[in-house]
Amino acid sequence: MKRIVLLAIIISATSGLGLTWYLASSFDFQPATEENPLGIQAVVAYVHDIKTSCQISPCGPFNALMFKVISKEDVQLWEYNICNGIHCIRGGGAGFLRGTTEWDGMPQAWGGGTIGNLPWKVGDNVWIRVKVAPVTITNDGFEEEIIPQPENVMFIDLGTSKIIEFND
Repeated sequence: MKRIVLLAIIISATSGLGLTWYLASSFDFQPATEENPLGIQAVVAYVHDIKTSCQISPCGPFNALMFKVISKEDVQLWEYNICNGIHCIRGGGAGFLRGTTEWDGMPQAWGGGTIGNLPWKVGDNVWIRVKVAPVTITNDGFEEEIIPQPENVMFIDLGTSKIIEFND
């Protein structure tokens, strides 16, 4: 009987540690602001016929969930968190977004990338948060220089949106 109780305790502790590791690695718990002074917009889209370059022809067509993002100001995208209540994904990197209003409402033209194999469907609600910092871009006529402003990093809660669908 003591072995069964001990085994139950070990299984419970292991499960708890596994859940803690999953949450800590797929979600950033730091507080986020709803203020959006940089004009960031983002959606998750199920994209059909993604155009990729392939080593071997023919390849594709590829369909995937993609994180699509645009900004009214020049920014550096540090990280994103996307959750649907059950599954979360945390990703990002040091990508730069050139500020534009030219493509408002046209997520097909926005920057972004694939976000992995998740059980999400078109029409599902997802909650999107991004960690960004403004950048200054200078151009001397020969080359552009991107000057990051890491001291101004902000974590912005973009709220919930529905997963959309389109062809690449």
